Amino acid sequence: MAGFTRVNGAAASFSAVGRKLYFKTFTKSGMTQANLDDIVREVQQIATITAIGAFSAPQGAVNMIVEGADIANQSSAAFGAVSGVAVSDLAF
Repeated sequence: MAGFTRVNGAAASFSAVGRKLYFKTFTKSGMTQANLDDIVREVQQIATITAIGAFSAPQGAVNMIVEGADIANQSSAAFGAVSGVAVSDLAF
């Protein structure tokens, strides 16, 4: 039977490094590329953007994965320079 000998340190999983990810949906009726650019600029002031979902204007919603700080959910309010933006948790 094979044995295990500890030579240096502990042999265990290491979970001290991790990221806090948030999956968000940003919704605006008739969202344009300029609107998306403004939303991205505003999100970057709060958190790090890991990924942005597919977008082609005029589209009503875009999904983002952000890390670090969570973006507060809101319904149809001003988000940075863009009015009428709803922010919600992405349901999947």
